[in-house]
Amino acid sequence: MPEMNDSTGSTNRLVSAKTYSKTQKAPRRDRRVKRRQVQQAITVRFVLHTLRQWWMVALPVGLLLATAAGGGVYLLFEEEFKASAWLEIKENTPYIIHNTQSQSRQFVGTQTQLISSPFVLGEALNDPDVKDLAELREARENGVDPLDWIRQGLSVDAAGRQSELYTISFTSHTRENAALVANAVVRAYYSHWQQRDVQRTQRVIELLEEARERHAKDVERLRDDVRRMTKAAVGVDPYAAPSERTVVLNDPLAELQTQLTNAQVENQVLDMEIAAFQEMIDAQEVKVSDSMVAQAVEGNAEVQAIRTQIQTQTIKLEQILKAAARGKEDPFYQQLAARMTKDEETLAAVRAMLVERVRTEMTRGLAIQRRTQLEQMQSRKNATVLMEDLLRKRYEEEFGKKKLYSGETVELAFQRAELSRAVQTLDMIATRAASLRTEQKAPAQITPLQDAIVPGGPIEKFPVAKFTMAALIALLCPFGLAVLWERMVRRVNTIEELEQDSRMTVVGEIARLPVRTKAVGSDSNGRLGRGLRIFEESVDGLRTCLMLSESLRDMKVLAITSASKQEGKTSISSQLAVSIARASGAPTLLIDGDMRSPDIHNVFEIPLEPGFAQVLGRECTLEDAIVTGWNEHLHILPAGRLLASPHKLLGNGELKELLDSVRSAYRYIILDTPPILAASESLVMARAADASLVCAMRDTSRVDRVRMAHERLVAAGSQPIGTVLNGVPTSRYAYRYGTYAYARD
Repeated sequence: MPEMNDSTGSTNRLVSAKTYSKTQKAPRRDRRVKRRQVQQAITVRFVLHTLRQWWMVALPVGLLLATAAGGGVYLLFEEEFKASAWLEIKENTPYIIHNTQSQSRQFVGTQTQLISSPFVLGEALNDPDVKDLAELREARENGVDPLDWIRQGLSVDAAGRQSELYTISFTSHTRENAALVANAVVRAYYSHWQQRDVQRTQRVIELLEEARERHAKDVERLRDDVRRMTKAAVGVDPYAAPSERTVVLNDPLAELQTQLTNAQVENQVLDMEIAAFQEMIDAQEVKVSDSMVAQAVEGNAEVQAIRTQIQTQTIKLEQILKAAARGKEDPFYQQLAARMTKDEETLAAVRAMLVERVRTEMTRGLAIQRRTQLEQMQSRKNATVLMEDLLRKRYEEEFGKKKLYSGETVELAFQRAELSRAVQTLDMIATRAASLRTEQKAPAQITPLQDAIVPGGPIEKFPVAKFTMAALIALLCPFGLAVLWERMVRRVNTIEELEQDSRMTVVGEIARLPVRTKAVGSDSNGRLGRGLRIFEESVDGLRTCLMLSESLRDMKVLAITSASKQEGKTSISSQLAVSIARASGAPTLLIDGDMRSPDIHNVFEIPLEPGFAQVLGRECTLEDAIVTGWNEHLHILPAGRLLASPHKLLGNGELKELLDSVRSAYRYIILDTPPILAASESLVMARAADASLVCAMRDTSRVDRVRMAHERLVAAGSQPIGTVLNGVPTSRYAYRYGTYAYARD
């Protein structure tokens, strides 16, 4: 047996790396136990610590997942082709002489939205070349709304930030389909725009011509009245000269008269526009295409639910057909097939019921849209009428105040003014009609520039972005799961966390015992020796703290325990007993109370029995069980071989009698107990001791279990003096407390 020496040489190191290597192994995690977890914020420090702890496991798993994810992306990747048609959409209406259109900054935005509207896309889907596409049929079979299908692949983009050039692009898995659908959308949009704007302009011109003819007749009538009244008043024909056509009045009311005339013309033009729009509404019946109705019906929630149910039943039927020995003769197969047939009949009935209702609702919606547009035009008309009435009243008031000269009557002056307004109105109507006819020859505001052509290659031959993203996410998943797991189990990392969360005082930190490796050489031996010295120094620091404590001056029996197994209590008990015996020179007894899983006899290389269990069972005497040959100051009572329940051995009062008998012979008694949560007999031992010390292993012990062990100790009547944090890395311990080696020759 090795002899106890007061020096710090290698002969004093009772703990070897081989003996204690098992204390450094990760504990088995009991995943079946669910307890209340202590919440902790995920800080950068916490994440870095978790990564350092788990990277050897998470990195290989992450690499495997990243490889699988990248391979999945590659296998599922389908080439996509994009074809683009070019349009020119001008914000301002092109004109030759007169700008006959009101300008709007929202015109371009409205047109780009119109391209993606159901009106245009519905017409594109009705195109003979588009409706029979295999992709579209497949989308319908999978329950995808055709409008959604075409919207997903359609994009309308400006060629530049302030450019009037736009591309209408469609993306498809087939290069021919990409160009075909893009051109169909352009044709549908351009046809819709021409029908909506060009035809309306032509109708306004026709109505202006009709109004010009009516106003020409009114002018001739008013001219005849003025000629008649002038002859009656002064005997002269004012229109005798062939070139004379209008009556020029040098009158201050001319400006007011011009405003009134403009308002009248504007009012009449609005009347014509409203009439043209009304005629277009009356001529074009509000009609919803069958494809739009079918798309709306398929998008109904009830239809989608029944279709999903049928698809699920179809999958189940295929599975039964593969698994059942009788095939279609299987009773369950026939029952499910009958149910699916009934659901298909229900689906057909629901579709038939919804068709007319959806058609009515969509027709009503289009009618409301037309009516809203007509009401907006009527509101403009009403505002113009109010303006005309206001100007007319002002004109009549001013005209009534005007004194007449040249012997003309009031009626004659008034008639001349009416003739002047009528002539101006006629001229303005003729000018407006001529302007519209002229501007019809102006360049179109929307011009198709180039049809989409079949793309020569896919958008990308390899999905680099998707591959990278999938691989990166898969690589990080194990690390993320490790962080979440550590946050959930909440392991002890620092003494600050242990004190804060377990509500116990930490009386010391014990450095991790270095593990002897197979590497040989002075460097490895030096690191091992330095680690052993730091470990011994940390135990000596704990011993000093306990021996100098005023509250523990009269303490004799100290129970060393832990919440769970493999938290280092045996190594601390053994080395603390050695440290106390060496420093004090007083008789010290180390008792291995862990009769279920004894280990101290392996540490000191002594026989297992007779021991503690035999003494409690009165199978041998205390003197026969205590090993006194290891060292003169340190005696050891091994655990012995357990043949009965430990509760039975401890429940008959033998423990108190044993401790009372050794108190008189030993100054210090260290009792190594079983873990508290796993073996409740440890509470009996802790209560019989003068004080108890709870061990926690860094990165192994869970805070909630340490706190639970402390609560049980207090409830059992024990006197827990605090916690000791075991397994602190040597480098961390040295950085925190520093090192102070012995001087040697």
